[in-house]
Amino acid sequence: MYCTGKSIDWGKYGSENITPQKNIVNAFVINFAMFQREGRGLYFYSDTKGSGKTMIACAVANEILKAHDISVKFISVTDYIELVKAKDDVSRGNVKAILEAGLLIKNML
Repeated sequence: MYCTGKSIDWGKYGSENITPQKNIVNAFVINFAMFQREGRGLYFYSDTKGSGKTMIACAVANEILKAHDISVKFISVTDYIELVKAKDDVSRGNVKAILEAGLLIKNML
């Protein structure tokens, strides 16, 4: 919840050169309005559980919220599938809110 760009421990990734990844994350935050208009996003992947993917996503969201008045939604893919399968009005409203979010973070778990 309180993660920011300064919270990201890039040292976690050892001696690997992560400069390109850092540049992509920074470009996404700085140019978020353009990415949003174009319907583009980021995908964080690692074979290693606990490598910081969710924390980086939350830090990116918080940095974007500093500059943009948008809604941010966070949901696991499993929960989203269950929500879509539900047919009640509340679930439909929740799906609509997710689809209309200015920034959506989907966690694969």
